[in-house]
Amino acid sequence: MTLREYILSLSQHYRVNIRTAVNANELGLNGMHVRCLHVIANAPDCTANYIVKNMGRDKAQIARLVKEMIGKGWIEKQASREDKRSQILS
Repeated sequence: MTLREYILSLSQHYRVNIRTAVNANELGLNGMHVRCLHVIANAPDCTANYIVKNMGRDKAQIARLVKEMIGKGWIEKQASREDKRSQILS
């Protein structure tokens, strides 16, 4: 890849990321929402505890974040088939 191609590729990635950030901001999403949604989308049978371990945040912070996202209708929770105490997020 030439320097010119590299710069063009870098600027394209920058534009895409800026558009994504602006669209997320208009929806009321912040970085933690986006990271959490990414974890949920990529983990089968995702639980809040899985998010805590994956993101390295404390349980209370993730609990508030999950509750907020459920309230906004961005995610849903349902009881786990294996352990009825666990809630699966999707």
